[in-house]
Formats: sequence, structure tokens, C-alpha cells
Amino acid sequence: MTHVQHIGPILPGDPPIPCPELLTEEEAIRYLRLDTIEGLSNP
Repeated sequence: MTHVQHIGPILPGDPPIPCPELLTEEEAIRYLRLDTIEGLSNP
């Protein structure tokens, strides 16, 4: 199996995925990890 290395931002997740040039609202929240801040009800 060939391993392809991605250069650039990565969206967290399982599995992590390369970040597209234009993010949706949900992707931006995940990329900035706003969804991991305790007490933040609406990132």
C-alpha cells in the first residue's frame, strides 16, 4: 500500500481528513475545535 502525505491543514476526526480550501460551517467548527470548548453551547 502506498502512503500519500498530505501537506496542509487537517480536520480532526476518525479518520482525520485533509482540509478543503473552502470550509462549511461544520468543518470550520471542527477545524477550530470550537466543539471541544466546555460551556460553549453554540460554536
